[in-house]
Amino acid sequence: MHNIIEPEPHMVAVLDWFILEGADHDETQFILETLDTLELGGVSYYYGDPTCEFTKYLAEVAAIPALGTPYDAETLWAMVEPALADLRGTELEIEITDDDGTGTVFVVCRLASDEIESGALDARLAEMVALTTRVRDLVRP
Repeated sequence: MHNIIEPEPHMVAVLDWFILEGADHDETQFILETLDTLELGGVSYYYGDPTCEFTKYLAEVAAIPALGTPYDAETLWAMVEPALADLRGTELEIEITDDDGTGTVFVVCRLASDEIESGALDARLAEMVALTTRVRDLVRP
């Protein structure tokens, strides 16, 4: 089933940025929802509507630099600690889960309308990709 609804311009802007950076795009239909996945530099990125602060943000991009690691959350937080300094002054977030005995690290970027419309999107997404790459390198065994 193909999604016949036209994507919103801010979602197209995110997709275009990643494609121009060399990402591969995969759009998967789940029932009535579309899951957009981008693969860039060996990392999976997902984008769509924000998961919080809906009145402030238009879109959210989440990267998974480490999936199913053998580490618990406490160990992963210690491993990514050098990258936490990179978060100061940004609205990027690092999130960690350790469900089922495996740890997963996420890097999240939420985008406001003024960032997308002002041309700041390039810098924000480049900053996110750089942080994601750094985090991935920190948690590699």
